[in-house]
Amino acid sequence: MRFLTSQFSNRASRLPSGECAQSAQLISMMCVARQSRLTGMLARCRFLQNLSLISLTLLLFVEHLLSLRVAAADDWVDFRQTGRFLVRSEFPIGGDDELAEFLRHLDQHEADLVATLRLKPSDQPIVINLFTSRRGFLRAIRSVAPEATNRRAVFVRGDDAGRVYCYRHGELLTDLRHELTHAILHSMLPFLPLWLDEGLAEYFETPPTERASGHPSQQRVALAVKFGLTWRPNLTKLEAKNELSEVSLASYREAWAWVHFLLHGPPEVTQLLQRYLLTIQAEQPPGPFSAHLRQVVPDPERALTTHLKNWK
Repeated sequence: MRFLTSQFSNRASRLPSGECAQSAQLISMMCVARQSRLTGMLARCRFLQNLSLISLTLLLFVEHLLSLRVAAADDWVDFRQTGRFLVRSEFPIGGDDELAEFLRHLDQHEADLVATLRLKPSDQPIVINLFTSRRGFLRAIRSVAPEATNRRAVFVRGDDAGRVYCYRHGELLTDLRHELTHAILHSMLPFLPLWLDEGLAEYFETPPTERASGHPSQQRVALAVKFGLTWRPNLTKLEAKNELSEVSLASYREAWAWVHFLLHGPPEVTQLLQRYLLTIQAEQPPGPFSAHLRQVVPDPERALTTHLKNWK
């Protein structure tokens, strides 16, 4: 550009003024046009460069996913399907009679939840992944739920399906029932308060014959109530916990206690819970459950303590 302008200036000094003006305008237009073409070429180069980078990144990502899929597929030695439940296991399920029996009747666990809570069932798939060891379990969840590496089992909600991850150990069935409860609830409900989510999972993690009486939390809470230890239930405080990191073992036990009271206490509180869950299922804001409960039971904490004292 500088060369053209300088050259034109030397020549222009020898031209008549009218011709100089016309020539200057023409040269100026030529410079603008050339600059526009250069700018367009640079923009196209940048676009093609970015497109190539994006394509390469996507290709590498897809290859990574495919390699993971192939590696995972090689690890599964047992596949089972019951209704909307798909089970994949790194170990032969048939070697554990109790586990095999439970997995054959996964729909019964769902039916118990639907009948107890009066919810409308869902058809969203639920995938259950069973690992031979904790090492395999951790390898699988580090990419999908890195915050759960200190847990024995985890449920991961997805738009396409709910996924449960567990590994084989002495409490596998308890963990499986707990996380499966989460998966079934979240397939039917758009959201669920944390205390109620965990309380229901705690309640349904035991076999059906032990839900009303026999849960480990029942023994600990009953002792605390009986001997006047420092167990002070407070539903409003429990409702304020929105992260799992805030939920202690005492909070889990209190969540279980509230659910036990709501399911085995006065019929009106059971009906209140069912209406509350139906409101959530209808995607309407339900408000704090404690506010609704106080309209039915003026002193819920005292009612809960009395319920637990008298329950056998």
